[in-house]
Amino acid sequence: MNPISPILQPVTLGGLRLKNRFVMAPMTRSRADEAGVPPDYAADYYAQRAGAGLIVTEASWPARCRWRRRRSGRMARSACTTA
Repeated sequence: MNPISPILQPVTLGGLRLKNRFVMAPMTRSRADEAGVPPDYAADYYAQRAGAGLIVTEASWPARCRWRRRRSGRMARSACTTA
């Protein structure tokens, strides 16, 4: 009989009981609109990854900022005020 790989075994992390040890790290996808609301398709994106034991969702910021896309495709922040 083959033992189950440790990464597939349940684990308790703090007060959370995870079904496996796969953790999806946060990614700064910056897909929210100017009001900070994520688009409807964000739910589909995370549902497709629901097999992970823990998903840390994308980053957000606590300030109202104007964002612009650089020619490189990366986002650049300008004109921020506190929330």
